[in-house]
Amino acid sequence: KEILKIFAGKKVVYHELVIPEGFSLKEIAVRMAKTTLCTENEAEVALRDRNILNKFSIDAQTSEGYIFPDTYKFSRPENAYDMVEKMIEEGKKIRTQKNLSRAAELGLTWHEVLTLASIIEKETGAAPERPQISSVFHNRLQQKMRLQTDPTVIYGIENFDGNLTKKHLETPGPYNTYKNKGLTPTPIASPGEAAIKAALFPADTDFLYFVSKGDGTHQFSKTYKEHQNAVNKFQKGKKSILPKEAPVVKKKKVKKVKKVVPKITTTTKPKRRKNLRPSQLDF
Repeated sequence: KEILKIFAGKKVVYHELVIPEGFSLKEIAVRMAKTTLCTENEAEVALRDRNILNKFSIDAQTSEGYIFPDTYKFSRPENAYDMVEKMIEEGKKIRTQKNLSRAAELGLTWHEVLTLASIIEKETGAAPERPQISSVFHNRLQQKMRLQTDPTVIYGIENFDGNLTKKHLETPGPYNTYKNKGLTPTPIASPGEAAIKAALFPADTDFLYFVSKGDGTHQFSKTYKEHQNAVNKFQKGKKSILPKEAPVVKKKKVKKVKKVVPKITTTTKPKRRKNLRPSQLDF
């Protein structure tokens, strides 16, 4: 009777899916599988399905960056493809005409906006810093500087073990922003609305560098010298390398010494050297 009541009342069992900001496709696939509506492999296939990408005019090999972070509810018989379509559709809500116009002002495509926003998302430890971090990347792009951001390098490393080495930074690859100028080919994660807005509306600064303070926040710098000082302070524990203000030193008074020139007492005239050209004379 209880089962008949459920059928008669059309009670639906929903499976919740939470996608946090900054999740990559690999992490999203794991979350999708936990709903029990699909397997992890089915999720990965759906996230790369060419038909879905074409349906939403996504000019990329995967839906990386286009899955909008949010809390979703799905029920059977919905599958991995239904889930992916709904999450991409949700992301279209922020793709307003106003935001598209702003992207055009910045000289960016929407794909590039999502790419930049994903980098901002991965670099942000404290939410209020997003516009400042965005300003650093915008300033670097304008000055043709490399972005030099670790999360992009990590994204390009297959089976990353959590230890980023100097060798990783020196290894060429499409996602190595220490080697390549400009943005990465694709987003490196799913950016949230705040990161997307930060990419579109960066803070007005002259910052070109930032370094982690170790508490989730960053120290921002305008020059490389200031940045090196911040690195030494927050990461190496060294004293400041910036020159300190020179102390005022009082000048000591120096006594003048009167030069005494001896008088020539001889009346003999010096002999003139013979057979010398004017240029050879000692004047």
